[in-house]
Parts: sequence; C-alpha cells; structure tokens
Amino acid sequence: MTRRVTMLVHAAARGRTELVRVDLAASPLARLRGWIGRRPATGEAALWLVGVRGIHTFGLRGPIDVVFVDARGRVLGVRARVAPRRLLIGPRGTHATVELPPGDAARLGVAPGDRLRLAAGRPRP
Repeated sequence: MTRRVTMLVHAAARGRTELVRVDLAASPLARLRGWIGRRPATGEAALWLVGVRGIHTFGLRGPIDVVFVDARGRVLGVRARVAPRRLLIGPRGTHATVELPPGDAARLGVAPGDRLRLAAGRPRP
C-alpha cells in the first residue's frame, strides 16, 4: 500500500526549496510493485521506496530518474533517465530510493549533497 505525502527538496547550492507530491511505499508489496507497467509522466508524484538500496526497471514502459538517499535524507547519487530493463544498486549508505518521472531530477535541481525529507505541507499542483 502506498500513502500520498509531501517531499521537501532542498537544493542548498542553488538556494531552492520545493514541495513535491510523493507516494510513500513502505510495505514489501508496495515496494515490489513500484511503477511496474506504468510510464510515469513529468509532474506526477514521485515514489519513495523506504529501506531500498537497489531497484530494477524491468516491467516499466519508459525511463525514470532515480535518487539514492541516506537515512538523514542526504542525496548520495542521481541517475537520470534510466531505461527499462536495468538493475541499479545505490552507493554505500543508501537508506531509501526515490523514483521520479524522467527529467524531474534535473527540473528540481536535485544533486548529490542536497536534502530530501518527508514534510507536512501541500505540494504545488
């Protein structure tokens, strides 16, 4: 089961902070299902996979952006436009993986060292 929440993206080096819709996948079934069989569209909610260091894109219908974060929400790595049928393992220290529609990581300015956290508040439509 996924739960819709808000993610705060703080890109300190660029002086930007944005609120983004995110589906929190905390259960084993929600993490396993992910976006299989879908083609995420730009501006769609991101998918935050709790406790996941590695992902696969088997079964996806198009590319996605992938962000690896540590337990404090610090971005450890970003992979843009990962094609279907790929396997990715995050860097050492990865605590969660965030899947974004293709191009959203660049649009939001997400880079290693930035902070992502789940936050109260309403995202932009």
